[in-house]
Amino acid sequence: MKELVEEIISDIDNIFYYDIETTNSYVVPTRDDPGLTFPYDDIKKGKIIETCVLFVDIRNSTRLSSTFSKDKAMLGKIYSSFIHSMVSIADEFGYVRNIVGDRIMVVFEPKDCIENALKCAILMNTVHQKLRNEYYKKSLFRIGIGIDYGEMLVLKTGIQKRNEERSEYKGLVWVGNTANIASKLTDLSSKSISEEMISVTYQDTKTISDLFRLQNPLDILLNKYSHVPPIYRLLPSTKTENVNTSQFLEKIKIEDNAVTFDGKKIQNLTKGYKSISTPAILISTNAYRKYRLEKVKIDFSGSIDRIEIKNGLFEYIYGGNLYFSEFLRNKK
Repeated sequence: MKELVEEIISDIDNIFYYDIETTNSYVVPTRDDPGLTFPYDDIKKGKIIETCVLFVDIRNSTRLSSTFSKDKAMLGKIYSSFIHSMVSIADEFGYVRNIVGDRIMVVFEPKDCIENALKCAILMNTVHQKLRNEYYKKSLFRIGIGIDYGEMLVLKTGIQKRNEERSEYKGLVWVGNTANIASKLTDLSSKSISEEMISVTYQDTKTISDLFRLQNPLDILLNKYSHVPPIYRLLPSTKTENVNTSQFLEKIKIEDNAVTFDGKKIQNLTKGYKSISTPAILISTNAYRKYRLEKVKIDFSGSIDRIEIKNGLFEYIYGGNLYFSEFLRNKK
């Protein structure tokens, strides 16, 4: 083991010693792309690509496995049909660049990437519904799809063979937030999310001019507006705000022997829960902006709506249960 550890440390030293040289890519790189190198003792070459990434997987796979725990053949058919159908659709619009278990990663050519990513996602959801109605009636498993748009660094990585006995593995790694966000959106899709919420009632600081919409609040103090009843001049103003736990902890402080929220004295706290059911297709804010900017026109059923998440990673996202209705019509 000592020799193995020393060899690993030597390889890591080599990785950090040499620079990474990058070029922009306008097509989706492959493992054999000449612009990607896997050298040892030399500069490593990588590529920068700005495009859309999509992940799709089976959301309730644990329950699915439990349902068919005594029928492994049927479970195998479900997984095989899912992977086959999703990869076939992905190949029509983009390029499959990773499959781990039942999760599939799809990367799209930069040109028209958001249109192709959305068409791919909608057709995936449509075909899944069709197959579920015809083949998966007992399982009723759901799928989740996440899409993001942004820049990624593509590198060739792994282990290269140095002798006949040593195994070789080379693959592509997609560095950057884009792939991570698309994957996180997949985790959130087709899911019921219960979030702890705190209702904070605090003393709202408003000037007299705010309350009575006057240009000069001193006029009231000087009794120039005597028609305003005294009770309204002194009426305290309160405000209630619903926030999640992380937002609450960010704004709560102890100041002058008083507990304050965003600098305002707290009068009451109530804890509760908010439930959100997310749709099958989720889209990041970057991808949605790209969709609106390019004025993409796709004839689908359903709507893309804004969804408030506020889970520390996202403030809000977009999504919907979108499908192509012509493929789901009953046969006559």
